[in-house]
Amino acid sequence: MNTNRSSSMVHRSAGFSLVEVLIAIFVLAIGLLGVAAVFPAVVRQQRTATDAVQGISIQRSVEELLRGHSELSEANVTTSDAEGNQLLSPRGWALIAGDANFSRGGDWAAANEVAAGAGPSAPGISLDTANGDMFVGSNGAFGSIRIPLAERLIPRPSSGSSVEPRFVWDFIARRVAAGEKPVIRDNGTSSNFSKYDDDTLQLAVFVRRIDSGIRTPGGRSLGDVLTADNRSVVPVAEDRDGRPTFDGYGRGTAPRYSPIRTTNVSVVRNADTQRWMLNVVTADQATSFAALRPHFEQLGQKFVDSRGMVHEVVRVNRDVSPVQLTIDPALASGLVIDAQGAVMSPEVYFTSQVPASVSVVTIRR
Repeated sequence: MNTNRSSSMVHRSAGFSLVEVLIAIFVLAIGLLGVAAVFPAVVRQQRTATDAVQGISIQRSVEELLRGHSELSEANVTTSDAEGNQLLSPRGWALIAGDANFSRGGDWAAANEVAAGAGPSAPGISLDTANGDMFVGSNGAFGSIRIPLAERLIPRPSSGSSVEPRFVWDFIARRVAAGEKPVIRDNGTSSNFSKYDDDTLQLAVFVRRIDSGIRTPGGRSLGDVLTADNRSVVPVAEDRDGRPTFDGYGRGTAPRYSPIRTTNVSVVRNADTQRWMLNVVTADQATSFAALRPHFEQLGQKFVDSRGMVHEVVRVNRDVSPVQLTIDPALASGLVIDAQGAVMSPEVYFTSQVPASVSVVTIRR
């Protein structure tokens, strides 16, 4: 009888109580929540790494397209008026390179934003933020060249093809300084030197992944939706504050194409590592940039500086305020000097979405 009682006690002690099971489930749930929290970040990092690899191949294709574009490569035309005087009619890239109001001093010129269907009215590059079309030149005496969104989608959509576009590219432009010349005073003496330019251009090309949250109606492909004449979505959308929405539409009454943006930064030396880092602080603390800061301060973010060098964020330090970024290659502290010789805050150009690639292309005519 003692033996039976002993075996019964052993049998009861071999199981788990309800409390123990609940505790185990609770611990497992906490662990799964941690994995779920990390999973989106891992997926995002993997996508960024994949985009970077594909971006290298894409940027080469874009460079070849820009150099070989039939309209942009067109040579200037010389005509004669009724009196026999020769007149030069600019074509191609000369529509901006030959415009004295474009990129004075060799500074980057971001795209002018134009209203839907209005066309360009200012010198340089223009962007229709309603549909994503770009323009080279203004609607002046010599007209402009339209680069429709369909030409900038990669792969380019074609009728009957099952291949969907995944990337879109944009660019900003500037003159390339050819040298310096003295500024002559009224009394004939020379003073400071100023830069003068030739007809060589530099383009900073940004390649971005198309928003992953775009919804397509039944029976229509993504390419059809993005290139329709009355399209209601854009490949890279932003809200009213300039923040990316990743849904092709944005937060407003109409879709808004996210342009290439600029801000000023300051350069600091880290006391521990002795490496140069960025303080993302705009010169005027513009309210519009405050909403964009989290999107600029991202690992893998790429941008171009005022000298045409491409940089990448390789470390983000959020333990200090403002957030400090370690970039590669390093950004020189005295990058920009104004006419009076004073060091200015470096100006950088970026997109609120982390681009797959950023490259600088030189166009010589």
